[in-house]
Amino acid sequence: MASTQSAPLLENLRFIIRGCAKHERRVFGLFALYTLCCALLPFVPVLLPKVMVAGLEEGSALAPLLVRAAAFAFMGMALAGAQSYARSMFDDHAVNIRIKVSCTFYERLMTMDFCDTEDPKVLERVRLSQDAFWANSIGFEGVMHIVFENTGRLLSLMGIAGMLVLLH
Repeated sequence: MASTQSAPLLENLRFIIRGCAKHERRVFGLFALYTLCCALLPFVPVLLPKVMVAGLEEGSALAPLLVRAAAFAFMGMALAGAQSYARSMFDDHAVNIRIKVSCTFYERLMTMDFCDTEDPKVLERVRLSQDAFWANSIGFEGVMHIVFENTGRLLSLMGIAGMLVLLH
């Protein structure tokens, strides 16, 4: 039977951000690095042909064209490497945050009033809270992964759409 109790989305996001700020502030830097790389990486293969065709139309020598192609290849490798680094480091920090927040939850659970231990509403809230901490795909860590991964993709999509509108 599915529960009808739920917390508002913004309240849950605030809880996650407070947990990150309290336990692992490095997550915000990794988030910024990953988002920046994820937003810029799709522009490398999109702009490379445009730059190469513009160089061919100008009648540039072969050396400047090769330098431009090498620069784009280097930018793509650097962005992909930084993105992979941020993603792998974030995974470690997300697990650490999840463990620390779980410890806080269990400390609160151990200090709750004895009269609440048999209240069905309290027990249901405890069960929902445990599901949130132990479920990797839908819990605390899963939400962090969804926000972490999709923000850069959304920015990239908006940027490419804007670029297509401007070039059309």
